[in-house]
Amino acid sequence: MANITEAHGTLTLVGPWTQESLDAFLPVLDCWAFGQFGIMEHGPLSLAQPSTTFWGCGRWSFCGTLEKLDIWTRTDQSGPHHVTMQQYERLIQLMYRDELKICFEYDDQDDYDIHEVGYLESSRTELFYRVTTSVDNRRRRAAQKRARKGPALSGGELVVPAGTGTVKRDAFRSRTDLVRLTLSPGIKEIGSGAFQDCTNLRCVTFPEGLAKISGSAFAGCTALEELDLPDGVRLMNGSFSGCTALRRVAVPAHVELTIGSSNFPFDGCSALERMDFAPGHPKYCTVDGLVLNKNGRRLVFLPPARAGVCALPDTVTQAEGINGCPALTELVIPKKTTKLDMSFYGCPNLTTFSVDPGNRAYRSVDGVLFSRDGSTLLRCKKGGAYAVPDGVAVIGSYAFNQNTALTAVSLPDSVTTIGSLAFGDCSSLTQVALPEHLTEFNWQTFYGCAALTEIVIPPRVTALPAYLFSGCASLTRVVLPEGLQEIGRGVFQGCSRLLELTIPRSVTAIHDLAFQDCRRITLRSASAYVHRYALERRIPFHLI
Repeated sequence: MANITEAHGTLTLVGPWTQESLDAFLPVLDCWAFGQFGIMEHGPLSLAQPSTTFWGCGRWSFCGTLEKLDIWTRTDQSGPHHVTMQQYERLIQLMYRDELKICFEYDDQDDYDIHEVGYLESSRTELFYRVTTSVDNRRRRAAQKRARKGPALSGGELVVPAGTGTVKRDAFRSRTDLVRLTLSPGIKEIGSGAFQDCTNLRCVTFPEGLAKISGSAFAGCTALEELDLPDGVRLMNGSFSGCTALRRVAVPAHVELTIGSSNFPFDGCSALERMDFAPGHPKYCTVDGLVLNKNGRRLVFLPPARAGVCALPDTVTQAEGINGCPALTELVIPKKTTKLDMSFYGCPNLTTFSVDPGNRAYRSVDGVLFSRDGSTLLRCKKGGAYAVPDGVAVIGSYAFNQNTALTAVSLPDSVTTIGSLAFGDCSSLTQVALPEHLTEFNWQTFYGCAALTEIVIPPRVTALPAYLFSGCASLTRVVLPEGLQEIGRGVFQGCSRLLELTIPRSVTAIHDLAFQDCRRITLRSASAYVHRYALERRIPFHLI
């Protein structure tokens, strides 16, 4: 058919993939063959071999197929393999938590002749595909031909002469013999992919007057360690993405770039230790290697290679860029900091919080972070069995999130509310003692607590919010109170060992996917509504 295109290329796992995340991905990858479209064949993948070849088919374009992978995974079961929604959403959560990506680089043939590079990423609720480079293959082949026929580089050095104006798109792409690059005065723009994948490039000298470095211009230059940017240049999306050896970037006062958005030029530069902004930069400044906004009151970016103890500067009142720092172990919070983003995704070793005694928003007790008045537990990475202190009323969102060393937790009678993902991915948690006065859970509170075996819901709880126990694969006993009114979407999704659940008559609303992949469960109730719900979904039911 004329509208069927074939794609051949490589699939690469990008980021700190673990055996856990790889095991979650492989069955999903196998299910991405949807009839005549999708990823039809692929080679082996492992942590030791994170890149493999694949062959795929698309309608009109393979890019369109990649953009539809999420919705097709949820709705299309036509392929020889399929996964449960609990399996798929587990992958989505792991990719979001660890900032993982799946890179596709391929040639889309037949009706198209395109070379494309893009990434599948997680938004926490779905996977989405983002194109970073799309090149007409005729141009790409011409660039490769120029690279092959280009002049031999003496000692790996290339000097782009004055008067060039613009270094064209893909001009020196994949020149693995390029080690040192000098761009002469008069060059105003570096085109997209101009030096992409020059994997031995170690040193770049930029000219004064350079106005623009386009997207992916130096992407994948994995030997590049330091950058001294020219004043006045504008950095586009992903211009230095995937430069995994890059440690330091010097940014003059008039360089234009954006941090904390999808347009970040240094995405995937996992070795980055510091970005040094010159005094006078209109948006950012650097203090002790940390990037702050101009007035020094907001932490914008913590370089991903920051290790050990990080003390926030005394001027910081708000910190929101502390993610993706796997070697960070302790955060020191000064007197003026009153607003923290508590997610700390990709910081698995951040176990200790220390707070200035004069801070009016927070305090720390034995490394655990609380609100100043002690009423809210904000972040705890204690292992083993942990008893929340009496007087705490709220377990904050993300409070124990990703605490894989936590095995048991007891909550005092003072606790009334537990926030979203408070115990998310606490994979070793087996016991939770919930207090009688608890009234409210939030979204995904116990998501992915794969070792949790039983839970008793206190009598004042009236609603179980979405995905509350999703992924709790060891859960065998749940006690629901009289007075419970609502069971939200996906609450018991993937609780495959839950064989029986008694639902009180007071329940009047059960949302979609509440018992998805609970393949052996029997519902028990005296409620006609619950009976109808079970019959409509062919769930075994016992009238009591």
